[in-house]
Amino acid sequence: MTLGVEIKPNRGQLQFWFTSLHKSPQVIKDKVVLSWNELCLEFRSLMQDRHLEGGTTEDRLSRRSSNLYNSLRHEVVINDLNINASVWFLSGVQDYAPTHEYGDTSRNIPARMNMRNEWKNFYTRFKAGAVNAMKETPL
Repeated sequence: MTLGVEIKPNRGQLQFWFTSLHKSPQVIKDKVVLSWNELCLEFRSLMQDRHLEGGTTEDRLSRRSSNLYNSLRHEVVINDLNINASVWFLSGVQDYAPTHEYGDTSRNIPARMNMRNEWKNFYTRFKAGAVNAMKETPL
């Protein structure tokens, strides 16, 4: 299960700063990657602390083996075609991570992690983080 924010050049209002970013010096690109890495780490901490730690409730899993907790990863990449931030679980938990995200009515397991909605809430922060990093980087 992978969640991602990807900004491609054909997104109307973002075209200007996307083009500007790709024409920018490497120091600005590095600052954007750093900003997005910090946001991905913040997202991972949110997921771990809010949804993967503590007793099992409607929106929280108890931490028994720590497999889900420890297998959450992220990556931020800028290349010629896009800017991409992704958060995912390692393949060792691919059999049951989706069960806790989406639920399984046949086994009476409710959707608990809520990663998709939490990630959507971060989307505007990724856009703002990139723009702020570009504005604040000294040349």
